[in-house]
Amino acid sequence: MTAAILIATLGVLAFGAFVMHRLDQFAEKNITPPSPQIRACDVLLFGPPNMVEPMLCALQRQGLTCCRADSPQVPAGTRFEAVLAVSEDDMQNLLLCHEAGHASPGAFLVARCNHLSCQTVFTDAHIHAVPCAEPEAFLREMGGCFHFDT
Repeated sequence: MTAAILIATLGVLAFGAFVMHRLDQFAEKNITPPSPQIRACDVLLFGPPNMVEPMLCALQRQGLTCCRADSPQVPAGTRFEAVLAVSEDDMQNLLLCHEAGHASPGAFLVARCNHLSCQTVFTDAHIHAVPCAEPEAFLREMGGCFHFDT
């Protein structure tokens, strides 16, 4: 009787080891590890240096990490909480915010609207704030949204 229990126990252990080995093989072949090149930042900035530099300094003083976009495309492998598109081209701002909304759902999207006729387009695109202002006024408004001093 003890021999039967011992043999049954060894059989169950061997079967368990076999199943675990097969699961390990499956995981190695089919499950990819998370990409190590994804970098996270709090705010993605896009626009001319005269607008981006003051905002970058103000945001970094508040302890926020910032990434820059050199074109109206979201940099590959970047996650972010907010987007500030402040170029003088409304279409580029709209394009970046649209792509950013898909890349990081739930991100706070802010774009500078340079022409009042385009304001409804920004609103329809679910961009959270659309200041129609000169650079200095835009920085003041952004300070209110992100609670930093300009």
